[in-house]
Amino acid sequence: MTEEEKQKGEQSEEEKVSDTSDSSVSTAQPASQMDKEETKEKQQNEKSTIAERRVHGFKLNAGKEIEEIPEYTLADADAKKIRAKRRHSAWIRVTMGVLIVAVAALLALGILFGVQDMSGFGKGDQKITIEIPQNAGTEKVAEVLEESGVVRSGMLFRVYYKLTKPEGSFHAGVYTLNSNMSYSTILSELFKYASSQEEVEVQFPEGATIYQMAQKLEEKGVCSAEEFLDTVDVVTIDLSFVSELEENSLEYHPLEGYLFPDTYMFYKNDNPANVIKKMMTTFESKVLTEENRARMEELGLSLEETITLASIIQQEGNSEESMAMVSSVYHNRLNDPENYPRLQADPTRVYGRELRTQMGDEVNEEIITAYDTYQSEGLPPGPICNPGVQAITAALNPESTEYYYFCTNLSTGKFYYAKTLAEHEKNLKLAGLK
Repeated sequence: MTEEEKQKGEQSEEEKVSDTSDSSVSTAQPASQMDKEETKEKQQNEKSTIAERRVHGFKLNAGKEIEEIPEYTLADADAKKIRAKRRHSAWIRVTMGVLIVAVAALLALGILFGVQDMSGFGKGDQKITIEIPQNAGTEKVAEVLEESGVVRSGMLFRVYYKLTKPEGSFHAGVYTLNSNMSYSTILSELFKYASSQEEVEVQFPEGATIYQMAQKLEEKGVCSAEEFLDTVDVVTIDLSFVSELEENSLEYHPLEGYLFPDTYMFYKNDNPANVIKKMMTTFESKVLTEENRARMEELGLSLEETITLASIIQQEGNSEESMAMVSSVYHNRLNDPENYPRLQADPTRVYGRELRTQMGDEVNEEIITAYDTYQSEGLPPGPICNPGVQAITAALNPESTEYYYFCTNLSTGKFYYAKTLAEHEKNLKLAGLK
């Protein structure tokens, strides 16, 4: 082969290699694109499969509550709804819990309130006077008890009465109860009196003391003397003039002087408070007239001063005339306290001795001294008896005299009056007192 032919042959081989290389390149390029498309298609198929599995899982668990589905499988809007629903449910549960606790606490307080009211345990110790009207039934009685503060709940009292069905009946009248009484004790007190409708006449003389009245009531079977005395010093009677009575720690029987002496009809085995109210009501109608009120104001006397003075006059005088004269002596002394600081009325000393007996082992010398006008100045702390109309009239209408002393012959009842102590000493001899 010639040199020229060899060169042509090498050129021909190089062209073949070049053609082959070009052909490989053109062939390799389409293969790479196909791989990418296959990979993309596989990814799409995998996503489709995951979605199908999720849908399939949702279908299998369709009976469960929606909040059980993991939030990452849902759209953002659905997740927000579920969270809101969960918060709402939690709020309802908390609210219900609070309401249950509150209701339980209220029930416990209600039970405690009811037990305290029915038993009286834990309630204050306060004496309370009530008045049961005529023909009052359970509802009216419960209303009176609640309004007065004896019980806290009239409705609970009615329920108790209906359930226990106590033996007895309510009677009109005044009763002194205590705020610490149990329901059963209250009913016992309300059923205690007026078991008999038998009436008895009782006559109290003018000038009778509360202690003497108590004995008379017991004699007639109206009530015991002890029960009357225990009641009269604590009872509150709903009459307008009571507010005018001045409180005085040295006054032994605050209502002495205001139980009007008269003839009365009382029930046997009656409540002492009923007796007291009837007598005080009579006092109001017979004593507190417009004329007497005007005269008290004219003289500058209070109700208590008027009745206290009248009670002394009642014990000293024995007639309308003598009472008016005695009244003048005491008015003259009261109007000149600088020269006559003490009334020196014998009945006040006697009353003090009577109080000493009533006090028993607990004698209060201060009170006894205060009533004795030979030791104390001015009027005593309160009336020394229950005066009648005549003595009260004399206290308000004294004779006009210049007398400052008087004495009485105890045998004849004759009165002697004097302007000076020297004259009085002579009268004492004339009256057989010296």
